[in-house]
Order: sequence, then structure tokens, then C-alpha cells
Amino acid sequence: MREGDKIQELWKEREYLSVQLEDATKELARLDLLNLTLTRQKRQAIAAFHLIKVMQEKIQRAFTIGELYFNVVKALTSELFMDSAAVLRINFETKDISLLASAGLPENLKCLKLYKNIAKQQLLNPTLVNSKSPLQSFHTFIRKSFKCPYFTWYPMADEEGGTLVLFVGNRVEDLVSKQPFSEESLETFGAISSVILLRRDNIAYTQEMLRKKEERIDFLAEILRSSPVSVIATDADAKIVYCNPAVEELYGYTGEELIGRDPGMLNAEPNAAEIQREVVDTVRAGKVWKGEILNRKKNGDLFYIRASIYKVLNSKGDFIALVGFHEDITGRKRDQERLREYEARYSHLLDHMPDGVALTQRRRIIRVNPPMARMFSYPSPESMEGLSLLDLASPGSEEIVRQQSTPRALGQQGENRFEFQGLCKDGSTFPAECTLTMDRGEAKSFLLAIIRDVTARKTFEEQRKLFSERIIVAQEKERALIARELHDELGQALTGIKMDMSWIKSHTKGQDEAVSARFEALGNLVDTTIESMRELAASLHPSVLDRLGLTTAIEWYAGEFERRTGIECMIESESSDFNIDSNAAINVYRIFQEALTNVARHARASRVDIRIAHNRGYLTICISDNGKGIPPQKFSEPMSLGIAGMRERAQLVKGRLDIQSRRGKGTKVTVYLPTSP
Repeated sequence: MREGDKIQELWKEREYLSVQLEDATKELARLDLLNLTLTRQKRQAIAAFHLIKVMQEKIQRAFTIGELYFNVVKALTSELFMDSAAVLRINFETKDISLLASAGLPENLKCLKLYKNIAKQQLLNPTLVNSKSPLQSFHTFIRKSFKCPYFTWYPMADEEGGTLVLFVGNRVEDLVSKQPFSEESLETFGAISSVILLRRDNIAYTQEMLRKKEERIDFLAEILRSSPVSVIATDADAKIVYCNPAVEELYGYTGEELIGRDPGMLNAEPNAAEIQREVVDTVRAGKVWKGEILNRKKNGDLFYIRASIYKVLNSKGDFIALVGFHEDITGRKRDQERLREYEARYSHLLDHMPDGVALTQRRRIIRVNPPMARMFSYPSPESMEGLSLLDLASPGSEEIVRQQSTPRALGQQGENRFEFQGLCKDGSTFPAECTLTMDRGEAKSFLLAIIRDVTARKTFEEQRKLFSERIIVAQEKERALIARELHDELGQALTGIKMDMSWIKSHTKGQDEAVSARFEALGNLVDTTIESMRELAASLHPSVLDRLGLTTAIEWYAGEFERRTGIECMIESESSDFNIDSNAAINVYRIFQEALTNVARHARASRVDIRIAHNRGYLTICISDNGKGIPPQKFSEPMSLGIAGMRERAQLVKGRLDIQSRRGKGTKVTVYLPTSP
């Protein structure tokens, strides 16, 4: 081969090798660039992992939300070497930015106002600002306010007070020691935000649970403090560690005097040590010890308690304490003794009395006799125990029984008698009379109730009332008949006698003067007899009552009364427009007559005021005098002054009579009568 050809061949090979070398160089450069990129990403990933790990450790140490936010910003500025960090809350309504926690920011930077030209959407997007970022109004606001030209802005969550934001900023951009300001860093801060929010939710949940537990503990503690039952707690060594105020009140010791002491110091039983061992053995076996113990107060007084003692375990099931509830039962035991005395005292009544007998304590029946059970249709006396007297009264009679069972109703004598409508177990009712007797001993809660079925008596009273009504009606008819006979027969006869005497007198005129004088006297006697006959007829049955009504009859009789007695009668009638039947009218008229008769006979009055009124379906007639009044003892003797007859007449027409009197102040008699519509 020629030399030239060899040289040319060498040049071709050189050119080929040069091309290969250039390609290899390019590939190496590309590999070097790729390796650089991978190294940078690896470094960023390692830094992000390290940051998240450190943040998680810091976050887990926080037990309050404020401490959580402080740990976050502290870790960002110390572990990641950031110039500043903050957790913010943005209120979009007021345009306020509040710093919940911050590090590396000015001390006076506590609350900022957003610029009006900043859109809400800008603040809600995760944002990073580095040397390559185009500036916006939002970026300018942050740079000016926080003095950090390079920063990461990451909204975390919306809450009631606004939007939470994580802020991290630098004053210089140094990508060697500080690595948050790239697109990848947003993912890192997103992970950090998730960890923060998760921990925040855990803290909030834990705080809420603690708050509820504290409220529950406070609630239970308040129950113990305010409970009237004494509560004593001991530790595992049987030393008192807690006692509520009721213990102090019951025993007379202060809490400081009892804490650390053995509860056996309160026991006054002769075998106190044996009882204490029994309590401990019973409770440690998992049972509740209950019993009555004789205890001693600080001042030495002895009294009985009812104790319930049980053990308290911790979460692992280990025994840690004893808790005892003490109730003073001295009064109860005294009541039991009184009850035994009562049962002995009234055993004859309970066993042999034909009427129903019940012994009650604190308003509850504790014993009844067989007649009581039969009266109220209960299967046995024992089945009535635990009831109250109110349970034996019909719904309309409960209030009567309640009022009549009070100490005021029982009075100084400790006894009261009243009537009510009894309620049987089968729902039927019957009229009953109850006599209550209160114990006047030390325990005043005992009542002895003797109950009688007065159905027969009520039936007799109704029959007597009906019979009395019929008698009064018959009497009025008889009076009316006699009045008419007097007026028609005797009146006409007297009138005829007077006419005949006038004729005789006219034919003997001028004759014997003695005869004329006798005729004159006889005529006057006839006139007087006629007047007396008319008054008697009007008294038996006033014809004006039939012709002109009750009001006119009352006015007429008042005028006659004033003329006969000289006692002034003043009548005030508000209304005469009422409707009552003739039977009611005559009975009210008789009551009015009797009231005025009493005034004339007993009152020594100079004036009587009569008032007639009709209102709301009731006719009211009031007769008041200015006399000496009725002595109080006269009210217990209703037959004197005709009070019983007046009351009976009022009851016959379904009315009511009320009498009020004061010594030297006169008497007022009022009759109330229902009228027809």
C-alpha cells in the first residue's frame, strides 16, 4: 500500500475516533449531569426525610395545641436553619392575620391587616417564592411584612376562627445549607402539615376527653361534697385519705384530724378489732360489707350508723382502697323503739276495734287492722303497708286529707276529725270519717288514723233532710192555709161584727150615753182584733210574697219591723232581676224573719242595714246590725237564736248561711242562694 493511502486511512480512522470520542465525551457529560441531578434530588429527599422525622419527634412531644405550634416553628428555624417560621390564622372577614406561634420574626409582629387588593384564592394555594418567582401583590405583602424575600406559604386547614397557614422564610437564598425553596419542597411541607394536623386533632381529642373526665370527676366530687351521707376512703394500709364534709358534721372531727388516722378510732363497739377484721376480709373477698355499728363522736357521744364498705381497684385490678358510706340511724332506731311502744299501746285497737285503724310513720302506713283492709277492699292488712292516707282518698278528696293531716290542723290537742270520700282498691268510693291522733312523744312522725264508713249515717242524714224538707213544706202549706182562713173567715166575721155594731150604734144614737161609750170601746177592740189578725196572717204567710216577689216582701217586712220595734231599717237593693222558685223564696224570707227577730230580742241595736244583690248566678242577702254582737260560746250552741233552723233552711234550697259577729261590733248574717238562669 502506498504511503499516501495509509496516511489517508489513518486520517479517516482518526476522524472516526474523534467522532466516537466526542460522542463519548457528550455521553459522559450527560451522565455527569444526570449524576449531579440525582445527587441533588437524593440530598433533597434525605433532607426532607430528616426534616419530617425531626418534626414528627418535636410534634409528638407537644401536649397542647399552643405547644405544638411552638415546637413546629422552633424545629424549622433550628433544625432546618430557616431564618423565620410561623403558624398563622387568617380571618377573611376582618382581613386579620394572627400569629399563633412564631420564631425569627419581629417581636411586635402580632397581627397584620391584609391588603384589600389581595385575592382570597392566592392565600389558599400552596406557594413558594424564590429568585425565579414572578412577584404578585400577595408576595409583596409578605416580603414587606415579614422581611423575608424568599419563603414557602402552605395553607393547612380551615377552622372556625379562619384558615391556618404554615409559613417558612429566608432573608437570603442559599441552596447549599437551606433547601425549602423548590417545587419539591411544597410536597415536604404538605407532609409536615399533615403531621401537624394529625397531632393537633389528637391533642384536641385528648383535651376534650380530659375535659369531660375532669367534668365527670368534678361532678362526682361535688356529689360527694354535698352528699348528706358520710363518705370515708382509706388507702391499702387502712389509713383515711378522704372524708367529705358530712363526715366532719357527723363526727365533729375536721378533715385534717382524720386524714392519716385509722377509721377504727370512730368505732365504739366492744369488739371493734374483730369487726374491723371482718370488714377487711369481707371486702378483700370481693363482697360489700353492710352492718350497723355503734360509733363515737369527737365529744364522746355514742350513736348508731348504718355502714356500707366496698373495695376500689386500679386499672390493673389491684386493690388500692376501701370506701365506706356511713348513715346516722340513731333517729331510725329511736323511731323503731317508739313504733314498738305504739304497737304495744294500740294493739287492742288494731286487733279488736271494729272501725278501720292505721298507724302511719312519715306519712306512710306501717300497720293496719283487718277491718281497715276490708273497708277499702284490700286482700290483707299487709297489702296496705307502704301506702299513704292520700292513696285512700278519691281524687276529689286528696286535698282535704292533705290539709287536715298537717300539724296546724291537728292543733294543740294533737287530734282532728274530718270527712272525706274513701277510695277502695277496686275503684269504688264511700263516705268516710277520719279521726287523726298525733303522737306527742319524742317522735312526732307517728299518726294514728281511725276511719269509719259513714254510708249508713249519710243515708240517714239524707233521709232526715228530705223528711225535714217535707215537714217545712207542709208547715208552710199549713201556715198559708191558716193565713187564708184567718183572712177569709175570721176577717170577714170581724168585719161583719163591726158593720152590725155601726148599724146598732146609728139606731141608738142620742140614747143612753153609757151604751154609746160601750159600743165605741167595742168598735175599737174589733179594729185592734182585725189589725192583729192581719199581722198574724202576714206572719204565717205573707201574701205580698206571692203577689210581688221576694224583694218587695223583704222591704214590706222591714217596714213593719221598724214600725213595731223602732229600730231603723235601711235597705239597699242592687237588683230585683233574679229567678228563684216559691219554695226557695219562702225559705229565704223565713231566714230574713228569724234574723230580724234575733236583732229585736238580743242585739240591743238601733239600726239594721239590709243589702240585696244578684251577681254571677247567686242571690246574696246581708242583714247587719250595730248591736252588741253574739258571744263566741253561742256559736257552739246553735239551737239558741235559731241558728240551726236558719242553716237548715239554707241547705234545703242548696244555699249557704254565713254568720259573723264581734263583741260590741254587731252581727252580720249573709245568705247565699243559687238562682236559675
